[in-house]
Amino acid sequence: MQPTHKPYKKLVLVCTNCKEGEKCCADGGSEPIRDALKAKVKALGLPVRVSKTGCMGMCPTGPTVVIMPDDLWFGDVTMDDVDRIVDLLKASVPPS
Repeated sequence: MQPTHKPYKKLVLVCTNCKEGEKCCADGGSEPIRDALKAKVKALGLPVRVSKTGCMGMCPTGPTVVIMPDDLWFGDVTMDDVDRIVDLLKASVPPS
């Protein structure tokens, strides 16, 4: 293992997990949320990586989005929240 450079200022993690028989993030439309966040971040040139994740243990309040390293967790995220999340990112990270 060796250290490497840090290409992003922030990571946005979007849970896309699906559990049979339980409420889960994927049921709430997390894939389109991730796709929209990724497209908007890219269009703005923000040094932010938007990635899908497996279960983060917040199934009852999914879809879940987490901004790191800020440790900001959002539950019950909808497409209507995408612009608000991008606004938070724009306010805290200058474009690259």
